[in-house]
Amino acid sequence: MVNEFDAITDASSETASRGALQRGIIVEELRLAYVPVPKAACTSLRWLMADLIGLPAESFENPAKFRATQGQTIQNVHNWPSQYVIQRADSGWLAEVVEDDSWFRFSVVRDPARRLWSAWQSKLLLRQPEFVNKFGDEPWFPGVPSSPEEVIENYEPFVLALDNEDEEQRPYNLHWGLQTGVLGDALPALNHVGRVEAIGDTLGLLGEHVAQFGLELPPMRRENVTPLPYPDGLLSEETVRIIREYCAPDYRAFGYAEPEAGPPSGEAGRRWKERTGILLDSVRVLISHNERLTTLNESLREARRQAATACKTNERLRREVAQRHTQVVRLRNRVESLQEIQGSRTWRYTAPVRRLVEKAKRAKGRLRGGGTSG
Repeated sequence: MVNEFDAITDASSETASRGALQRGIIVEELRLAYVPVPKAACTSLRWLMADLIGLPAESFENPAKFRATQGQTIQNVHNWPSQYVIQRADSGWLAEVVEDDSWFRFSVVRDPARRLWSAWQSKLLLRQPEFVNKFGDEPWFPGVPSSPEEVIENYEPFVLALDNEDEEQRPYNLHWGLQTGVLGDALPALNHVGRVEAIGDTLGLLGEHVAQFGLELPPMRRENVTPLPYPDGLLSEETVRIIREYCAPDYRAFGYAEPEAGPPSGEAGRRWKERTGILLDSVRVLISHNERLTTLNESLREARRQAATACKTNERLRREVAQRHTQVVRLRNRVESLQEIQGSRTWRYTAPVRRLVEKAKRAKGRLRGGGTSG
């Protein structure tokens, strides 16, 4: 299965990212495993899994992990009970269940071009703090658009950067990384790979599966939605060429139609510009909110750094105080021992002897002094 997968996609499952697999969800009692693909309804599907097994929303809150919205807290993988997280469950689960038809092992993918657009929009154009911190100084990082045309003008440099001859200079993140690479060696082991565009089919199969265990599939939340529609036909030929080449393994693996360059119909282009123009005010508000969140996040990070420094300083001072206390105790013990000696009978009885010894020392000193002067 793995060799067949590699042959189809030209992606080596041995070197592919295991990030999504490690963050995958496994529910042994329901014989259910879900491997998320970022920007392919993964936030909504994570919430669906959490609702299915009855995990309360507040259990995913983590003040130490910044999330732009409450819905994104589901991505705090360390807040999931360990038995439901693949990377913290039995490491041999994949080999054990891969041939077991009673398990529903699934993932969901998305049209590669539209997924790339969605990832750029939600993470970069809308300025999520984590992505501003990482990519904000890059020349291809988008500005705030004032017109539909500027949206495309902001997008195309990002796509061009994906074609940089120097691989080290190409922007990379799981949200716009290849879906075949994200799934890696999990893909051959799955028995269902659905599509966002036909999510109802996946939900139907999932509902039938959990019904065997007496459960009903809860409603699916809509989370992490991006506002601007895909500019089909409005991108330059060079941009479309790079998208086709960059996403080629995904197109081969999942059977999506590759995008074509060329202008859309006049009506389609007009509708996109009209709709995008209407939504731009909301986009700019979201950008403003996220910029504010970035500022607050930086302040929070600085406060945490200062708190960490203060904790280290306090610990150092605590150790110094402990050392000083030990020294004081030792000196006190010495003084008490001396006082005890001086108060003893032996000390009092030997006082005349000590005085004679002291007089002899002084006399000896005078003799030495007289001899020197003579």
